[in-house]
Amino acid sequence: MAISAQLEVHLLRAFLGEVHYLSLHSADPAKDGGEEIGANRQIAPLELKEEGNNDERTCCLQLASDVLFLSLPRTTLRGFGLWDAPVRGNYLWGGEFASGQEVKAGEGFRIPAGMLTLRIF
Repeated sequence: MAISAQLEVHLLRAFLGEVHYLSLHSADPAKDGGEEIGANRQIAPLELKEEGNNDERTCCLQLASDVLFLSLPRTTLRGFGLWDAPVRGNYLWGGEFASGQEVKAGEGFRIPAGMLTLRIF
């Protein structure tokens, strides 16, 4: 069973009404159970992006501004997670980066605005 483009827009708008936190992982946390890297989740400023007309509308959430993670351990980042709390909380959404991102000990990692896209389907 598929959902309509209109329902997708309504679901994503409802999702935007809450504060969400972004985490970095060693793998896709949903698929592979990737370990969370670093101890500080960052607020994820999300915005709704709609394209197309009513018949063929696509919709997604994107980062509205840059998100910066400071002072990470030496690692390769491969995935991200979206949570409803800065500590513990419920895992809501996540995925993999297109390629592994090498980070040296003590370095930060920035995800630029618009570079992270979340889709329902």
